[in-house]
Amino acid sequence: MRLHGGLPFDNNVITVPQVEREPRNGAEWGERDDEMAEFMHVHQEKWRAAQTVGHTLERCGLWEGREGTAAELWRIPEDYDLGKHRHDTWVSVFILEGAMRYTDSAGERTLGPGDCYFVNPGDTHREETLAKSLVLVVEADPCVSYPVDENGQRTNGQ
Repeated sequence: MRLHGGLPFDNNVITVPQVEREPRNGAEWGERDDEMAEFMHVHQEKWRAAQTVGHTLERCGLWEGREGTAAELWRIPEDYDLGKHRHDTWVSVFILEGAMRYTDSAGERTLGPGDCYFVNPGDTHREETLAKSLVLVVEADPCVSYPVDENGQRTNGQ
């Protein structure tokens, strides 16, 4: 198993030995047991094609539809432009690998591993990858998002 150091002071990859894990209270790993935390190990990740603001990308759901939040990993190819878009709910993005450019009415920022940003509901913005990227997205669920034109008006793409 590999853990990715994502903090600004630690951008190295650390190798951790695989450990055999025993289920508690008869629950299998990844199953719900109200008396314990929920876990997902790397071999349980399920990547699939998913739509976001009119684009099809690879997504791995980690926590979905419970407590009004969702957490998911997204793989985004290099030099990919998600276009100008908006969300009706809040979204938080943590960059695990790669590099991105975030642009909104306040300007442009370049972000890399360990950087994160929070998008308030209704904020129009654009995200572009500068390198192949892996991001952790935590958001309100359901998250309603849609492309907008240069004037900030909703377009037909979804």
